[in-house]
Amino acid sequence: MYRVCPDVRIVIGRYLQVACRTKVVASRRILEQQCSSALWNRRILQSARSGKATMDDKRLESQSSTSAPNYGLRRPGVPIVQRIFQLVGEICLAEGMTLSDAWERSALLIHRWLEQRFPETPSIEQWLGSDYSRDIGGHILESSYLSSEQALAIRYQHPDSEVAQRTWTTEISLRVANELLMLGIRVDSSYPSGTRERPVLARPRIVSDVARDLGLRIGRRLDGRPWRLNLDDIEEFREFLLSPDRILPVYVLTQPDPEQLDIEVSEFLLDGRRLARETLGVAHVVEMPREVSFAWTDLVGKEWSAFLGAVRTYRPGLDFARDTLYSHPLALPDKILFWKDDDGNIGEKVFEKFLMRKAFEQGAISAIDWTQCKFVFELQSEKARVMREAGDDSESWKTLYEQEIEALNRQIEDMRKGNSEASQLAQLYSDENERLKQLNYNLQARCLQLQGALQDKGTDPDDALPIPTEYDQIPEWVETSLAGRLEMLPRATRSLKDAQYEDVGLVCQSLLLLANDYHKMRLRMSDSTEFESKCLALGLENAPSITKTRAGEEGDTYYVEYPPNSGRKQLLSQHLRKGNDRDARHCLRVYYFWDQESNQVIVGSLPGHLNTRSS
Repeated sequence: MYRVCPDVRIVIGRYLQVACRTKVVASRRILEQQCSSALWNRRILQSARSGKATMDDKRLESQSSTSAPNYGLRRPGVPIVQRIFQLVGEICLAEGMTLSDAWERSALLIHRWLEQRFPETPSIEQWLGSDYSRDIGGHILESSYLSSEQALAIRYQHPDSEVAQRTWTTEISLRVANELLMLGIRVDSSYPSGTRERPVLARPRIVSDVARDLGLRIGRRLDGRPWRLNLDDIEEFREFLLSPDRILPVYVLTQPDPEQLDIEVSEFLLDGRRLARETLGVAHVVEMPREVSFAWTDLVGKEWSAFLGAVRTYRPGLDFARDTLYSHPLALPDKILFWKDDDGNIGEKVFEKFLMRKAFEQGAISAIDWTQCKFVFELQSEKARVMREAGDDSESWKTLYEQEIEALNRQIEDMRKGNSEASQLAQLYSDENERLKQLNYNLQARCLQLQGALQDKGTDPDDALPIPTEYDQIPEWVETSLAGRLEMLPRATRSLKDAQYEDVGLVCQSLLLLANDYHKMRLRMSDSTEFESKCLALGLENAPSITKTRAGEEGDTYYVEYPPNSGRKQLLSQHLRKGNDRDARHCLRVYYFWDQESNQVIVGSLPGHLNTRSS
């Protein structure tokens, strides 16, 4: 028998170590690619959804269940993994409580929650020891703990008690990061592609347990109670709404006027306490008394406010200067009181359930920053790496490498599932956007056909439209009376606040002219003669506003972002004008362009002259 020289054994051992390191590096690179791809798909998904907020509201209005949205067609035999709930929040520290005290209390709450679900939940002391894994009748519990980061991760998977082949996976991360105690939770449901019954959107009870016992902070403290504003809170509330770090929608409930509604109502049309309790972790609920709503209107303007019983949803990423009103929907009292679902139920409680459903649906697909959390697979690979780097060249290194590689591979597989889910959802909403665009075109054509039929009989619906007498009435009038034909951008709405032109009626007639005669001319339903004669009758002239060369010299003055928040610039190439007087009281300008894709007139500024370098 040949004997191997010790030096040769060392060389072979180190060669194998290099090979293992190479495999670890390769696994980590694959994991990074999956993370990057998953984040990209989540962004695509949010982008796909953001373009159809109004139609989404109408689609969800007709849903009577709290089931997750339908995923559409899938590949046969491939199980669907669907995100049901997700949350990252800071656990609050009570007065006199240390970070360690809060960590121990949180771990105890998680342990109590698991004891009610897993037959043989290990003790907290066992959690703090070696990694734990146990399968009891399909109920699988795994845990990992890394003392250097005070990081505990739990993964609990179990079969559905009613639907065959459907499983639920709840992952919990409890970790100290940047001197903050962070809680991360995500719940997924996996089921065969042919399953008809969709999983219900739900929040694990541990969220409310922690919120009630210690308190959770996601932008601001969440404890299952509404934030009741007073006059001193107005500026803080505004800063909170506009914060780029806010990730949850804000539901603002305003106080109604019983005399205006002519019925007996509660202090608020919706039950703020119940709404805050049921949407804990997925939305903020704010109660705004009548005197506060008046001050809020003075601060942000009537179009962005809510008052007299209305309910407004301020979605994350709010920007008063760039967003459209459609992106942050307002529900008026009559709409709330007569809200109807598919089962025929009517009333404010039905609308309340709609808001809950909306919050859970949006919360399940939002892009979440998980960097302050570490779940089981990630913690296991991190723990294996720490142990390997702290070890020596003894024979245990091979086992440590294998453990790290196995944990990384599980992470990669987990990310692939999440990436696939986001890709499928993004494609679904992209297809839905295209379908809604086509539906919009069909509805536009039908409306124009009906309008033409009425005009042939000597009746023009626009003749009966009430004309606003104040500038602050114009945005709502455009939204309700000219929708589908003319859209007024946020910049145009802002320009009305400083309007000095004396004839409000002529401004409205100009918008009607664009929405009616110009709109039909662009769709080749009439020739230019009719539009030009209407302009002449009103004393208006339609002409190019500026050349592209000159517009480039004026910065962004003649450009608007359209669609809103798309990053695409559009030139306000045309304008209706009357008067050349530099006195703004006698000089009218309506700057606009025609959008070929939506077949609409897009108004970007009115009623004054745009300032140029020469002026």
